[in-house]
Amino acid sequence: MPDNAMPVQRIEKPDWHPGSEINREIAELVAHSYLDATALLERELAHNDLLYYIRDDEGRLATFFMVARECLHVDRRPTPSVFLGLGATSQRTKGSGLVRQLYRAFLTEARGWEQALDRPLLLWATTATPSAYYGAGLVFADLQPRPDGSFTAEGAAIANVLRRRYGLGPLDAGGNPFVMHDVATGTRYSPEEEARIEAICREKRFDLFEKTGVDQRNGDRLLVICRVAGRPSMELCA
Repeated sequence: MPDNAMPVQRIEKPDWHPGSEINREIAELVAHSYLDATALLERELAHNDLLYYIRDDEGRLATFFMVARECLHVDRRPTPSVFLGLGATSQRTKGSGLVRQLYRAFLTEARGWEQALDRPLLLWATTATPSAYYGAGLVFADLQPRPDGSFTAEGAAIANVLRRRYGLGPLDAGGNPFVMHDVATGTRYSPEEEARIEAICREKRFDLFEKTGVDQRNGDRLLVICRVAGRPSMELCA
């Protein structure tokens, strides 16, 4: 399927709700990647408020990406942010480039939010897949932690704020606040997805998860923060 085959569509809450038919399609699309995606979908569908998606020329869901627009308080300052949530591509369209269209659609909107409200956005996510980490590095700016696991003092402060969202306390200077253990229990990748992740790590010589001790089998996740590439600006917070 060519990269520009089908247009990006979007739906946001309240039009996107628990009874929306597309939620069933999302569950079917991600099922092959997890032993049981029930807990993951419950978390993601409750948290996110905007969905980007593409259907193929037969009307089937080909790829999707969901986000949550929210306000965080960093050093007691309201900080406009976007959580980069669950995304996936169907088995039949993997490698098609369709997902790039979703990211482009999101970035176009995000730059518009920043320009209109004159504030930079903080983008954040959690992951246990090297492809998601690599993708964020290609699409977004100022990615932390860096590939060697290092981070800035500002990044650590933001990470410690986000850790509280998961019921975790802040870490002192000796720890890595981007490493979150046991926060995604009940969500484990399927053997096929685990094999794919291991192959990517070998091919790319990617060892960040190994270095930092992130093991998805134990429910671990790596917290990631980044920025919209381009000029700063936006305010989602009143």
